[in-house]
Amino acid sequence: MADAVKYQNIKPEDQCRYDGVSMGEVMLRLDPGDVPIARARDSLRVFQGGGETNVSCGLAYTFGLRTAVLTALVDDPIGENIRNQLREAGVYTSKIIWWNTKNDGFIRYK
Repeated sequence: MADAVKYQNIKPEDQCRYDGVSMGEVMLRLDPGDVPIARARDSLRVFQGGGETNVSCGLAYTFGLRTAVLTALVDDPIGENIRNQLREAGVYTSKIIWWNTKNDGFIRYK
C-alpha cells in the first residue's frame, strides 16, 4: 500500500489538472416551490445536490477553482441533466462513468 502524501510533498498548482476532486453519489432534488410535493402538478424545479458535488460546485463557481467529480450516472436524460448542471457550475465532468439500462454491460465516458 502506498504511503500518504505529506503536505510538504504536494505538487505545485501548475503540475495539477484539478484543484479539487470529489467522489461520491449525486442526489436529485425536486422542488415544487410553495406547493406541497404531494399536490404538485404544474411544475417542479430540478436541482442536483449531495455533499460531494456541492463542494465541487462551490469551489468552481464561487472561487473559480478547477474541480471535477468522480461518480456514476445512468445514461439517460436525467443523468444528462445532472451533468449539465455540474458543467454550468464550472465542474469538469469527463470522469463520470455512464451506466446504460440495456443490461449489456456497456460503460462509457462522454
